[in-house]
Order: sequence, then C-alpha cells, then structure tokens
Amino acid sequence: GKSKRVSLHKPSLDVDLNTVLPTLIDQLILGKGRGRSFVTNKRSEVWRAKPEEAKEMIQEVLMENFYPDVKGEDEVYKA
Repeated sequence: GKSKRVSLHKPSLDVDLNTVLPTLIDQLILGKGRGRSFVTNKRSEVWRAKPEEAKEMIQEVLMENFYPDVKGEDEVYKA
C-alpha cells in the first residue's frame, strides 16, 4: 500500500487562539505556580467584581506574583 508522509510538527500559528490564549494568560498572570483552582477562583472573583475592584484585584495578584519586594500603598507584598 501507499504510505502517506505525516508531519508531526504543526505550524506555530495552527492553534485556536480563542481557546489557548485566555488559558495561557490565566496561567501566566494569575497562576504563576499557584495551581488551576487558584486561577479558576480568582478569575471568577475578577469576573464578578466591579471594574475598579477587578483592576485592583488583578494589580494585587500581579504585584504578589512578579514584584513581591515592592510595597504597595496599603500593603507589603511578601514572597
């Protein structure tokens, strides 16, 4: 029989960004090693919050994750 050559390597943009990108952003920004349940819970809290509260929540998580030694206005973020 004829054998078909199958490429196991997909082109880099042959992905559904509508599916992959939100998950990737969630894991990178919210997660940073905290696990799927933390990300799911935090995303839900942010989604239900008023816009200004949501921004503050995201800022707090970003500061805790990426700038643990920087002091905020009201809090000291610890690693």
